[in-house]
Amino acid sequence: MPGHSAGIDSRTGIEALKIALDRHQANSDLELVHYPQPLLREADLLAQQMSAQIPTRQRRWLGLQMLEGDIYSRAYAGDAADKLDIALANLSDEIDDPALHIADARYQTIAAICDAVSNTLTAEPSRFTAAMDKVILNRFLGLPIFLFVMYLMFLLAINIGGALQPIFDAGSVAIFVHGIQWLGYTLHFPDWLTVFLAQGIGGGINTVLPLVPQIGMMYLFLSFLEDSGYMARAAFVMDRLMQALGLPGKSFVPLIVGFGCNVPSVMGARTLDAPRERLMTIMMAPFMSCGARLAIFAVFAAAFFGQNGALAVFSLYVLGIVMAILTGLMLKHTIMRGEASPFVMELPVYHVPHIKSLIIQTWQRLKGFVLRAGKGDRHRQHLPQRAEQFLTER
Repeated sequence: MPGHSAGIDSRTGIEALKIALDRHQANSDLELVHYPQPLLREADLLAQQMSAQIPTRQRRWLGLQMLEGDIYSRAYAGDAADKLDIALANLSDEIDDPALHIADARYQTIAAICDAVSNTLTAEPSRFTAAMDKVILNRFLGLPIFLFVMYLMFLLAINIGGALQPIFDAGSVAIFVHGIQWLGYTLHFPDWLTVFLAQGIGGGINTVLPLVPQIGMMYLFLSFLEDSGYMARAAFVMDRLMQALGLPGKSFVPLIVGFGCNVPSVMGARTLDAPRERLMTIMMAPFMSCGARLAIFAVFAAAFFGQNGALAVFSLYVLGIVMAILTGLMLKHTIMRGEASPFVMELPVYHVPHIKSLIIQTWQRLKGFVLRAGKGDRHRQHLPQRAEQFLTER
C-alpha cells in the first residue's frame, strides 16, 4: 500500500501489513483508480438513479461499467439503464471512447503499482528477430512467404508421410487383422466373433492407422511453426485480408487450426469478442481442409498427379481458403454487415522449439485425431460389409 510499505519484506512486517490493510479498508473513500472527471461525473449521475440498497462505491462502479459497455451491469442498474444513452451523448463532446479511457486509467494504476513494488530488467530486442520481421512482416513479401511455408508443410507431409504410409498399413494389417484372426482361430473363437474382431474392429483400426504418418507430419510442422514464433506473425500478415472480410486478424488463428481439425477450429472461434465475428469464423472454418482430408487428397494426388502430387494437394488447400474468403465476403455484404474490432497481438521472439515440446504437442493432436476418427465411424463402415461376407460364406 502506498505510504505503508516501510518495514514489510518477505520475512518480517506481517503486523505492519495487517495495520496497513486495516487503514486502507477504513478509508473507504480512497479512489485507487483515477478516472477522467467527465467519466466520474456521468457515472455519479447514473449512480443517483440506482437503488439506495446498493452501496455508494458499487453504484459508481456500476455506472462506469455501463459507460464501458458492459451489458450485464444494466440488469443491476434499475432505472439508470434508461439514462445511459443520455450519459453517452453528454460524453461525446469530451471523450470519444469511454471504454478506452476507462481501460487506460486502470492500466496506468496497474503500471504505477508494478513500478512501485517490482524491478524490471529491460532486455535488448533480438537483432535476429528484428531482421527476420523486416522480411516476414513485409506488406509485399509476407503473404507469399506464408503460402510458401504452407506449401512446404504439405510437401513434407506428402513425401515423408507417404513414404511411411505403406509401413503403417502393412503393420496394422498384420497386427489388427491377420493377427487377431490367427488368435481367434488358435483359441477356437466362434467364427462370427473372429470375423467381428478381425474384420470389423481390426479393419476399422486399419482404416485409421495408415493415415497417421501424413497427418502426424502436418501436426509436427504446425507445432514447429507455433513454437518458433512464426504462427503469430502469420496472423499479423493475414490481418489486412481479414479486415477486408470484416473480421479481426485473430480470426485467422482458429482458421489455421482448422488445417489440423475443424472441431478445435470451431471451438477456438469462441475466443473472439463479437458474436458476429464468432459466427462468421465458424461458418468459414469447414472450408479449411483438415488432416483427415489430407490423407484422401494424398491418395488421389499420388494416383493422378504422380510427382506433382504435393502441388495438387496444395492447390486443393488453397481452393478451400479461397472458398472460405468468398464465404466471408458474401456474409459481410449480406446478413452479417459490420466492422471488425481492432487487432492487437504480442509477437514473441523467434527461437528454436524444444524437441520434447514438439513431440508432446504432436502426440496430443495425433492421439485426438485417432480417437475421434476411430470411434464408431470406421466400425460402422466395416461391420455391415463383414457381416454380409460372413453370411455369404455360411
